[in-house]
Amino acid sequence: MNYYADQNILGSGRWFLSIACGISSYFDLPWITGLFSIVFIALTAVVIVDLFNIDNPITITLTGAVLSVSPGITETLFFGFTADGYMVSMFLAALAVRLSAFEKKGIGWILVSSGLLCLSCGIYQSYISFAFLLMAFYFAFEMLENRHATKEAFRFIGKQIIIYIIGLVSYYIIWQMCMLIQGVSATDYQGIQELASVSTMSFDFGAWVQGIVRAVTSVVFYFIEWNIISNGITLYAVLNIVFILMLIIGIVIALIKSGILKRKSQFVLFLLSLAFCLPTSILWSFVSSDISYRPMMMVSLSLIFVFAIVLFERYTNNILQTTMISLLVIIIMNSALVANISYYYMNKAYEQTYAIGIDIISEVRDIDKEIDFESIAFVGERSDLVSDLTTKYPESNKIHRLAQVLRSDLFLNRPHAESILNELYAFEYSFTPEEKCIELEQSDEVIAMQSWPSREAFKVIDNVLVIKLGEIPPQ
Repeated sequence: MNYYADQNILGSGRWFLSIACGISSYFDLPWITGLFSIVFIALTAVVIVDLFNIDNPITITLTGAVLSVSPGITETLFFGFTADGYMVSMFLAALAVRLSAFEKKGIGWILVSSGLLCLSCGIYQSYISFAFLLMAFYFAFEMLENRHATKEAFRFIGKQIIIYIIGLVSYYIIWQMCMLIQGVSATDYQGIQELASVSTMSFDFGAWVQGIVRAVTSVVFYFIEWNIISNGITLYAVLNIVFILMLIIGIVIALIKSGILKRKSQFVLFLLSLAFCLPTSILWSFVSSDISYRPMMMVSLSLIFVFAIVLFERYTNNILQTTMISLLVIIIMNSALVANISYYYMNKAYEQTYAIGIDIISEVRDIDKEIDFESIAFVGERSDLVSDLTTKYPESNKIHRLAQVLRSDLFLNRPHAESILNELYAFEYSFTPEEKCIELEQSDEVIAMQSWPSREAFKVIDNVLVIKLGEIPPQ
């Protein structure tokens, strides 16, 4: 569906995505979009290194590496045709934080940072969380190192509140204007329609409690649960558990060595800044209960590793520093392995898709020799492809939650089937209009048909060759 696509998905609130993806053209060119993605990941790392004043080459390298191999980035690259645009969003979010640092004073910097946040959100809303967490970790270090008086710290907090209000309100106004101009309505995907209408947002106490619970469970799931409980103990989960324990030790040491325990106001602000990270990592859960967070929506959590890198470099001895560096190197290598396992599955899915396409075309041509028909109608949906993947390849538990995006093939439903046949083959047959397909789906004759890959999944009805991919979804 995205061999050529302008990514103008305005209904999902991404009104700047088309422009961001336009940098590399609207064609799906993996080497080009991949190169641009790497460049913007690198630029994001540069901004982070500058923000934290990192000058150790090893630490700098680790900073770029933990960003590059995080499960969130890996899943983003599943959608290579738009990945470069998303990486632009991450870069703009990081730059917005850098340009709102303590030393950046004046209304000009506030407006620039707000504008960058607005554009970042207009590409992909989840990177607002990236900005939030980066700002929180930066503020935590500023408190640890006692660089600012308490009054200045509160002024910084006030400045951030103004920046995010201006940025998010601007994003919302521009989105509404774009939808009005283009005559588009908000989609119901991931609860976007609730975000589009302020009046439908839930701000009651119960909704906030539910949001906090979802934040905790989503973060735990990201690092641990779906490995240990669902798939048994894996290296990915064990490494993350060890990392979290090491991080706790590092924070305790930093609290003692920095002397912040004697500076009560800064100590409280430090704790609040860390507590602030959890709910903001899945910020949009507080807007809609329909949102289900996937790794690509949680790239901000990779900043926890950056926080640990800087923390151990500044406050621990050589033995602990070496231990943390060694642990991160293993985590990076394992995450890179997870990424390549995922890409291996994707390549197999493409090969399987291509083979199924040839099989379907052969069957269609055989039927065409015997029975005349005007068009082809794909009906039904194949909903078992994720479980099929894990059944065929039990070792897929190594790719943790990324497996929910991968499929054994891409003949999922009518839109996918039509796109596959149009794009991958010189397909000479026409497709039945959507309205007629829906009408056919509700007929008893189609409901009684068997599903693909049975040869009974092909039948000519009312001069239309019906191909039943799977179960008929409820209307």
